[in-house]
Amino acid sequence: MNAARWTQLSPLLDSALDLTGDARESWLADLATTDPDSARDVRELLGSDSARSGTGTLTRALSALTPQSAEMEGERIGDWTLLRTLGAGGMGSVWLAQRSDGTFDGSAAVKLLNLRGLGGAGLERFRQEGTALARLTHPGIARLFDAGVRESGQPYLILEYIDGIRIDDWCDEQRLTLPQRIALFLTTCDAVAHAHAHFVIHRDIKPSNILVTADGTVKLLDFGVARLAQQDGTDADSTPLPFTPAYAAPEQLTAKPESAATDVYALGVLLYSMLTGSMPARPPAAASSVAEWILSEDAAARQSSSSALPKVLRGDLDAILGRALEQDPSRRYQTVTAFADDLRRTMRHEGVSVRQGTAAERLTRFVRRNRVGVLTGGTIALALLTATGVSWRQTRVAEAARDKASRALQLARATGDMQVAMMSMVGPGGRALTPSELLGMARESMETQHRNDPAILSALLGFLAERYADLNDLERQGDVLFAAARAARQANDRPGEASNLCLTAWVMLQAGQNDSAAVRLRDGMALLPQVRPDTSGTIIACNSARSRQFTAAGQFDSAIVVTRQSVALLEADGDTLTSNYTVALNNLGLSQGMSGKARDASGTFARLAMLMQRSGRTNTEAMQVTTGNHISQLVELGELVAARDMLEREIARIGPSENGSAVPLVLRYRGMQVYARLQQDDSVVAQTRRLIADPEAQNPRVQLEAYALLVNALLQLSNPAEAGRMYQAMQPMLAKAPPIPSMRVAAISVGAAIAARRGQVAGALDTLNTFVRAFSKREGGGDQFLHGAYLRASALTLQTGNATAALAQARLAKRAAAIDSLATTRSAGYGDALVAESRAMAAGHDPAAARTAQNALVPLRFGYGARHPHLLQIERWISDTLGAGVTK
Repeated sequence: MNAARWTQLSPLLDSALDLTGDARESWLADLATTDPDSARDVRELLGSDSARSGTGTLTRALSALTPQSAEMEGERIGDWTLLRTLGAGGMGSVWLAQRSDGTFDGSAAVKLLNLRGLGGAGLERFRQEGTALARLTHPGIARLFDAGVRESGQPYLILEYIDGIRIDDWCDEQRLTLPQRIALFLTTCDAVAHAHAHFVIHRDIKPSNILVTADGTVKLLDFGVARLAQQDGTDADSTPLPFTPAYAAPEQLTAKPESAATDVYALGVLLYSMLTGSMPARPPAAASSVAEWILSEDAAARQSSSSALPKVLRGDLDAILGRALEQDPSRRYQTVTAFADDLRRTMRHEGVSVRQGTAAERLTRFVRRNRVGVLTGGTIALALLTATGVSWRQTRVAEAARDKASRALQLARATGDMQVAMMSMVGPGGRALTPSELLGMARESMETQHRNDPAILSALLGFLAERYADLNDLERQGDVLFAAARAARQANDRPGEASNLCLTAWVMLQAGQNDSAAVRLRDGMALLPQVRPDTSGTIIACNSARSRQFTAAGQFDSAIVVTRQSVALLEADGDTLTSNYTVALNNLGLSQGMSGKARDASGTFARLAMLMQRSGRTNTEAMQVTTGNHISQLVELGELVAARDMLEREIARIGPSENGSAVPLVLRYRGMQVYARLQQDDSVVAQTRRLIADPEAQNPRVQLEAYALLVNALLQLSNPAEAGRMYQAMQPMLAKAPPIPSMRVAAISVGAAIAARRGQVAGALDTLNTFVRAFSKREGGGDQFLHGAYLRASALTLQTGNATAALAQARLAKRAAAIDSLATTRSAGYGDALVAESRAMAAGHDPAAARTAQNALVPLRFGYGARHPHLLQIERWISDTLGAGVTK
């Protein structure tokens, strides 16, 4: 495995590792049709690597190509001393460094590149490239101070340190208008054009590489993967290098020759996202159509509205972005300057090179450039044109309304007839039909009765599909929805066909039929260009399926994007009081939570609960689910007292149900999680036993988690024999559980606890470390789901006397708990991690242990409550071990 081949395979391997099961096999099959050699190599890497032993091909490749920089603090490189890491990625790690030769005081950013294995020719090329980058002296480009290669063979760059924030975040924080965003973007274009003039192609233009300082200066960073270009603008070297796939041009993804147009594409992606808040598809939809789905708050961040923003983008800006994002590089802007020139023309209300524009648009531009002279003369003509247009439009609206009303009446009658018929249906000999039999008979009847009216048949089949959903019969629900799609096609109803195909995909995804779902979703999405933009129901149906597909693949940020589009579309339609909006907001909160954005998710669920209260839906199952989801996010945030208080308020508000059960299932499930985190073991035992025995709670995830929490509570209550029996009872469930880390982590952790209780500490540690190696950084939202595993590993490692390793595990737990900036003062999980860190430091005789323990008390008191027994126990340990003054 040499570096050249590794850099080709690395982004492909990342994509494969984000998928599991059928989804991964389908992806590999698609790759094999276009690049069979890479598909074979990726499959070999996946198959030969041993996650348990860490000795496979993949592990060896990573070890050879990735520098071990965890312990490099204080190391000197050239005239600079490394202080702390600023970040890390596929290309290497970036450190803040201080000048240390006494010549002058100053800071720099040192990038250590993962380019081992290039050989002598590669290192010489790197030196030449550093020389070229040093010639870039544009004020919008972070200066390169030095470049070289360490004795170990690892190249490095020493760059100007920029204290700023990402360009997209700056735009949103400053609430810049679209013209202001374009103006800021143009300064980036000037910097890139300067690099191109020196035959340097950046290759990795993205928001994190473009920072804006406090005074509003834009700085382009990170030429670490830049290329030297020939004077004709084409690439001087064909050696593949890493890139960021979301911003990569098609020629980068297919390893074809790159040019200045490669950077044009990345700039197009950047501008598209700055203006719309969304990433473009491949090929991209018009920015104006995407902006129609923008959330009202995102539009407000651009000092616009959801209705006004698309109008600004429509026309010239759509055309400019379309040209910059052409999939064929020969059809793209060939220079950044040409791209920027067209943008500047729009700012001056002039025509652009990529679009002629209608007569009306040319007139509008003329008026904007010459407002005063034309206002008076244009008023009368405009009034006459408007009157004619209104007359024609009113006629068409009236005809459409009449047709729509007629079809609605026909459908209402057909639905009523079907319901009456279903009430009278019986089986052979007058036997009462089961619900499933009744629906099957109704389908047969309606397909016969309405075979000549496919539009009505499609709608009725949709009604039946909802009934199958009530029965949780996913197989028949999907079959009926697909039949509804076929009927809609016969009726030439493209929105109906697309909706039903996407809903079919959604059901298949629910059933785990990911490959078949991908086919149905692809077919449904292909029809969207034929659907009117105002057909919101179709777009929302397809977005729901796409969100589910992204979630199944672990691509949670993508799920957030499409769910936000649905929310924005419903808000634009004023549809915020129906179940459609409730479902969309709930899905948004779930996607945010799964991506690690627990604070955002908590806010979304709070907003949804308030909306349901205002619309009179407080006493509904949907409200209970919303509250349960909100509680779950508070638990993730470590704000356990707040989670418990919300749970108990909701239980008190609901009161006993008609059958005597005081608490709905969803709240009992969340209660089990809350009391487990609060270490109220008696309550956990009672709750989990009821859930295990409840026929309504036989969901595999609920059962597996309930058993795991029960085992842990029994261990804490000093009942290891019963804990062992329950652990054995859960083994069949664990063997059948899908490889979803957040579903398995509780079970894996208690397995380690059982082993440790039996004196098998080494085996327990091996179990935990194997799990962490397999799933760390694999769920899109970071490692927060591994927090408990890290803590237990730290405690077990400390038992072995290895304080250094225990400290490393504790710090991983701290990182996992640091979901946002409030965690340091509010998260019980963060406080527990600090305590674990302090224990390891104390074992290693580190005098800073007392200060770390002191810092732990603030989040522990907020998360657990001031008088919680766990907190009091920790305070006693601190006082006895580290000194009485620490807890004050």
